[in-house]
Amino acid sequence: MLGMTAGAVRVFTKLKTNQEKEFWKTVSGACLFFSLSSVLSAIALCFIPLSVGSFVEKAVALLGLTFFCSLPFYCSGIIITSLLTKSGLPVSRVYAADLIGASFGCLLVLVGLSYFDPVSLIILSGSFGVVCYFLLNGRTYLIRSLFLLVAILLLSTVNHFTGNSIRPLFVKGKFEKREEYLFEQWNSFSRVLVFQKKIEPAQLWGEAKHFRVKKQNNILCLLMEMLQRW
Repeated sequence: MLGMTAGAVRVFTKLKTNQEKEFWKTVSGACLFFSLSSVLSAIALCFIPLSVGSFVEKAVALLGLTFFCSLPFYCSGIIITSLLTKSGLPVSRVYAADLIGASFGCLLVLVGLSYFDPVSLIILSGSFGVVCYFLLNGRTYLIRSLFLLVAILLLSTVNHFTGNSIRPLFVKGKFEKREEYLFEQWNSFSRVLVFQKKIEPAQLWGEAKHFRVKKQNNILCLLMEMLQRW
């Protein structure tokens, strides 16, 4: 909501409706920037750690991540507010299209996460901005639109089917290596991992105040590992 509110404020304070050509240029530019910022936000989500470093470093990381994640919503705020309030088009039809688009987006997430990981799906969503950019500009920017559309589709597909080149580096405060697990699958509410076979102490949600079994667990694991090697 932060980004969309900022985009709406931008429309009411800066956008001029008496110049039709300039108006549609602003809206199409927001569509184009939505596509690019979707890719930037996906990269930022993966590469900016929130739980590593000092308090100041975490605060700076949080501010930076908030900025990058707000960019696509800022652009969509400009687009939706402009079309609903400044375009002169029938409000009922524009609002109906807005609701249909929102419904389609919900279904896209549910279905898309069955085939793509979230990072690739975020990148893929940027392609809709390119399509809107072309529809608003027509054949004038056909080559540019096709180039950007193909680039985004290729990036999303290659990222998903080649081991997720762009993927979360820090998960739950720990650096995560791709080679540590054998399988990864996402759905609309969880992420499932299958790790390499290894023996280690049991992972506890929280140790009791007088917990004293940890050392015994380490000795037991060592004995089991020796037996397996034997």
